[in-house]
Amino acid sequence: MGMTHFSPASAWMCLLAPILEKKRALAVDSWAYDDAHLQPGLFEPLHQWFADNVPENYSKKYPWQWRTHMHVFRGIRGITMAEYMIPEWADYFKDLSYEQMDELAASWKFENCVGRQRLNESRLYTRL
Repeated sequence: MGMTHFSPASAWMCLLAPILEKKRALAVDSWAYDDAHLQPGLFEPLHQWFADNVPENYSKKYPWQWRTHMHVFRGIRGITMAEYMIPEWADYFKDLSYEQMDELAASWKFENCVGRQRLNESRLYTRL
């Protein structure tokens, strides 16, 4: 987890809010995702299909510590859905001027970011 993040009011966050929300709703990211709303009607049946059709002795693959549902997650959401979202993501930048792009880039400047206050405070009490 980063010690800073984009300001919610930054040009970056304002421009990309709709697709970031879509990404969150589809649980495309492999870190800090919530897919509970996708499990019952979509992924549980798919996981069961794999369980029914992949013999136990062939179900272990790299990385070995992942269960089958993590491989399904990576393949379907983390790769396939993410690939379909690339052109949609790119369209947000398509007709921007140099000045608008520069404003977006400025969102990444340290001085324009917001500190994660509680996380930063907790490091004061941790031995480094």
